Amino acid sequence: MANIDWDAASALIDAYTPQELYTAWSKRKENPKFLSGMLINRDTKTHRSKEFSFDIKSEGATIPTYCTPKSQTSLVQFGGFETVKSTTPYINEGFEITVDDFETRVFGIDAATWGKMTMAQRAAMIVADKDRQMKARLDSTDEVQLAQQIQTGVIDVSGKDVDLEISIRMAADHKVTLTADARWNQAASEGTRIAGIKTQLDKMRDDRGGLGSDIIMGASAFANLQSDPQYFERLNMRNTADKMGSYDPRFIDAGEGYIQYVGTLQIDSYVVNLYVNADTYTDNDGNAAYYIEQDSYVLVNRRMPTRKHYGRIENMAAWNAGLETAELYTYIDTDKNGKWMRKVYESAPVVACEDASSIVYVKTV
Repeated sequence: MANIDWDAASALIDAYTPQELYTAWSKRKENPKFLSGMLINRDTKTHRSKEFSFDIKSEGATIPTYCTPKSQTSLVQFGGFETVKSTTPYINEGFEITVDDFETRVFGIDAATWGKMTMAQRAAMIVADKDRQMKARLDSTDEVQLAQQIQTGVIDVSGKDVDLEISIRMAADHKVTLTADARWNQAASEGTRIAGIKTQLDKMRDDRGGLGSDIIMGASAFANLQSDPQYFERLNMRNTADKMGSYDPRFIDAGEGYIQYVGTLQIDSYVVNLYVNADTYTDNDGNAAYYIEQDSYVLVNRRMPTRKHYGRIENMAAWNAGLETAELYTYIDTDKNGKWMRKVYESAPVVACEDASSIVYVKTV
């Protein structure tokens, strides 16, 4: 295997990038950071164990009881809290390069430029390209974990030798399925869909989840909402009081066109941002899956505490280097006969919404 300067990999991409490379890479589908950008609002926390935990306390503000100076002392009873504790999911992935890979140019590099490179330069280019893709895979875990939590109340951690669910204790009545004529694909539900959203906003508020700030809809749910006359009533800027909204459609996912901000909805005293999310990812079986179910919507309060946790790196070399709490640990493994090289990535990430009362999921059909 060629002698590779790993630190120079990014510099080589800049040095050997023809004009066509930007165009080619710009067409790669980037992993979105929509939900993670909206919801993660606490500092990252690393753990020296395999487990992470957080406390849930659902208790409203209380006030003192009035009395006379001669009254007997009133003893106050304080509410308790619940601790969510689970094992952090673990990722141990890598890629392998063999001599044969040197013959195939990196995506976006023209053949003439590739032909002028030395083997060491090609190797560094290949590694930098694959490294970019590996880190994008790791970044996508945030979005998938958040999407699962706000729709099901659990993170599905199933894979190689593992089958685990991490629950955020989402109440059953915060996962709603509309039935019969209430379903949004039924004509009988026209004129009631906005009122139905208000019912869920009331539930979030009454359960001490705060005021809903955002509503994230699948494309088919939004199409059905558009057929409701009450929705269009709220796009009319001449309306006042509890019906004024705004219509300001624009794509917000780096020009890819899968996630759109529509505007604001005012429903009585609530004002929520409305988004349509039709983005997909590729699951472990190689199938396309929607982040947000397309016939559903999710109400969230973006002020709910949401934090990214990292569990302990299960690698002795990392421990010897004092990196047991690293967010990402990588290392190079080379065949002693020079036939292959592997770069390995280890991480134990989990994103947790720490107040499930600030989420309501509704399946509309």
